Amino acid sequence: MNTLFSCTVKLHKPKKWISKQTPIAYLLILFLVALISGSCRQGQSSVIDKLPDELPIKEEHELSGNSLIERLSYVTQLDNLSSTGWDEYRCSASAAINCYLYMGGSWQNLVSTLELPESNLTYANVHHAQEKLYVLSGGDSTGMLGQYYAKWDNRGNLTGYNVKKDNLLTFVFENLNMYAKPILPLKLTDAKGMQQAINEMYHKPILPIHPEDLRNKKKQVEGYFRKNPQGAIFMGVNENSKTGETLPAIDERISSQNHYVMCVKIDGHYYELDTWRRPGQKTLTKLTDKQVDELLFNTHNMLLEMYFK
Repeated sequence: MNTLFSCTVKLHKPKKWISKQTPIAYLLILFLVALISGSCRQGQSSVIDKLPDELPIKEEHELSGNSLIERLSYVTQLDNLSSTGWDEYRCSASAAINCYLYMGGSWQNLVSTLELPESNLTYANVHHAQEKLYVLSGGDSTGMLGQYYAKWDNRGNLTGYNVKKDNLLTFVFENLNMYAKPILPLKLTDAKGMQQAINEMYHKPILPIHPEDLRNKKKQVEGYFRKNPQGAIFMGVNENSKTGETLPAIDERISSQNHYVMCVKIDGHYYELDTWRRPGQKTLTKLTDKQVDELLFNTHNMLLEMYFK
């Protein structure tokens, strides 16, 4: 696993006179160690929140930053290379590679898997990795579509989900030795009446009687990050390509989501890495409470929990 900061305080075995005569001193040492360690962890967000909006980055430069999240914060999908041609379409590969690296995946293994000619972790090589992964997984000018269809029983309880055989996102994750688990509504209020409406909704701009059931994903999101503090969520969104603003999907249809980003949780705060940026621009954004609710907790966005196989 990759850690953003590492603070180590070596605690020597106390002498007998400490443990017998002054146990309070020993307890104070333990308290200070815990305080320092906690301080380091809480310092992660304060550092990345101060990152500049733009850096004078060149393709041949090594990824910039003291920590992994800092280095990923300037990895865009748009590049200045003449040897790539799928910049506008490869958000799926870009977000997936971000998840892979952030969660502890080996860059050298990825270089080997994708048969990249160079192994240095430069912006150019990451862009080549995005391009190679996108093409290798079947990507083309239609983008990389993917959707997961929930299944509920007669009582409205979630029982599982279906994945279409032509879901290209599956190939992206498999090429990274990863898999995704969709975050889906656990319970439907009107199971009988909603089933048909939901099936139609995947293809038509309609919403069932209780759309809040479909958007309720807060419990699953919080549970995932509680169990996987270094985890990442692969998220489908409605991106404003002109402003770079990440907007929530208006319904469950594929056509209402045109972009993929990565979401992480650091020091209790949610962040997204949106690679739809010019080279050198910061991709990391700290989400406001309103954005967290609309994009993660109460949303039609496709949310995928990421795991290694």
